[in-house]
Amino acid sequence: MNEYREYAEKASVNVVDENIKKITNLFPEVLTDGTIDFNKLQQVLGLDLDNGDERYSFTWNGKKNAMKLGQLPTTATLLPQVDKSKDWNNTENLYIEGDNLEVLKLLQKSYAGQVKMIYLDPPYNTGHDFVYHDDFHDNLDNYLRITGQKNDEGDMTSTNSESSGRFHTDWLNMMYPRLRLARNLLSDDGSIFVSIDDHELNNLKRIMDEIFGESNFLAQIEVLSNPRGSQSSKHFSSVNEYILAYAKNESDFKLLGLQKNGEETSEYSEVDSDGRHYRLLGLRQRGGAWRKEERPKLHYPIYVNPNNGEISLDATPEFSVEVIPARPTGELGRWTWGREKVLSQKNEVIGVKVAGTDKWDIRRKDYLESAGGEVRRTKVSTLWLEKKFNYQNARNEIKDLFGNSEMFDYPKPKSIVMRLLEALDFQDEDIVMDFFSGSGTTADAVMSQNKKDGIHRRFIMVQLPEQLPESSQAAQAGYQTIPDVAIERISRAGKKLSENVDLLNEQNDTGFQVFTLGSTNIKSWDGGAQQNEQTALAFESENLVDGRTSEDVAYEILLKKGLDLTLPISRIEIDGGVIYDVAYGTLFIITGTNVTRSVSEKILKLRNQYQEQNLLVTSNIVFIDDSFKNSEEKLNTISRLHDAGYDPDEIESI
Repeated sequence: MNEYREYAEKASVNVVDENIKKITNLFPEVLTDGTIDFNKLQQVLGLDLDNGDERYSFTWNGKKNAMKLGQLPTTATLLPQVDKSKDWNNTENLYIEGDNLEVLKLLQKSYAGQVKMIYLDPPYNTGHDFVYHDDFHDNLDNYLRITGQKNDEGDMTSTNSESSGRFHTDWLNMMYPRLRLARNLLSDDGSIFVSIDDHELNNLKRIMDEIFGESNFLAQIEVLSNPRGSQSSKHFSSVNEYILAYAKNESDFKLLGLQKNGEETSEYSEVDSDGRHYRLLGLRQRGGAWRKEERPKLHYPIYVNPNNGEISLDATPEFSVEVIPARPTGELGRWTWGREKVLSQKNEVIGVKVAGTDKWDIRRKDYLESAGGEVRRTKVSTLWLEKKFNYQNARNEIKDLFGNSEMFDYPKPKSIVMRLLEALDFQDEDIVMDFFSGSGTTADAVMSQNKKDGIHRRFIMVQLPEQLPESSQAAQAGYQTIPDVAIERISRAGKKLSENVDLLNEQNDTGFQVFTLGSTNIKSWDGGAQQNEQTALAFESENLVDGRTSEDVAYEILLKKGLDLTLPISRIEIDGGVIYDVAYGTLFIITGTNVTRSVSEKILKLRNQYQEQNLLVTSNIVFIDDSFKNSEEKLNTISRLHDAGYDPDEIESI
């Protein structure tokens, strides 16, 4: 029996394998010789096979490859950039520079089912905003060349002219695999919101219907984004954009709605005995289906005490005024509440004498605050016309941070994202993600909304390191890529928010950890490496890529183990190397070049300390074979760990 096991997670999650596991866990009988017998699966499900070719479907040239592209594992990793980060040791926010397709693959294990909301502002495919060069054969290698991390440098920017013949299919092939991977990251009660304009609205709706399911469609929101109108259209001046909203599972999705603003609350002028503000609304149905014949059970008399306006469903000498639901013309109508609800909420229903007449009407109290004192919420409209949602307001937000400089051409207003953040049912530690993060609007919005309502949301931003045009104000100010200026924007926005800290939000997290996408740190894990005699010998003597640090290796192992990248990590110097203590002993990572058996005593001391403090549930160890001084020191270390209770499966070797 092995004293330890060789590290197995050399690449990202294989989505196909994971899906097969899910199916075979539910229906083990459908697995035959390692593959799924689909005829048997249909029999188990009780379905009839439909071989017809006339069913409704949406397809395009390259769709199959686009689907495969999202399923291919990656050997990439994320490299920590502490110098670019803010408050590294305390923040739980992430900013990742890299191709979002590869990054989404890498995040599958650590963040699957963990993201509460995704907001995206992808390229609209206007012909000048298309910068993604997916390569079905090796997307990571393609990305490394484009970004200059490999010798053959590529051009990051590209156009997608309508005359190319693949205008829509190129865009669909780019979006499809990313959205499929994004769905895996959403929690069961999570949701996704995607901004788009007329160019690809219909296509986006169709692929989202396919990926998320038509039954999980929530809304198509229309936003007045450019009140002055765009002059690029030949016939009409376009003033609006859209947001498509989908739930992961509509049955689990919860929308709290929006708190009423000052203008909406002005009519709540009455104050009840418990201090809550209210307005009076008519109990008679005024809109559709108002006639007695349409809802006869809701047509009944209510009796009023003329001395104080109190009501009853029974006529008595005290409650002597009968009121029936009827229009001023005399046509019989119906109430909006049934008898049982009127009885259960009797204190909220009153009789009011109609001014200038001897007639009475029935009103109900519509409260501004809930019984707990919180301001009640309204449903979110699908038409957003306020000035704060237009592009000019977004440009002003950037100018305010950068001293009147326009660093981005078309930034999104953070008010758009803040409205979504306010409306959803967020709890502390919920994650908001944006993998077309551009100017960093979503990160700014998360920090701003956190300060506003005191909820601690986290963010994960992903952005391709696209080069800025030399003529842009950002480039002239010394920034080279979109992430360069976005990171600065997020930092400045966080600093501004921190200047006015109140007691409610003393712990508002305005920091972020920066990572960049790169090839694996482990030579033997590089799927593109040439496996020959020379490299095999190199693996025996040194398994790490030149120039990489022990921190780089530690965070790659966190990803492969499916751990949160922002978990607390302590770096402990030992003779000949370093121990990385992840989340109070949950994982110990040993790196170095001359480690001795003394490392085992340090690990055991820490483990016992955490156990005494009830901080430790499980503990695992990962070490690099060539980190030890010699094989004797390695074997003695492993033997000591076994004697102290570590199982072979809890000790892994790279």
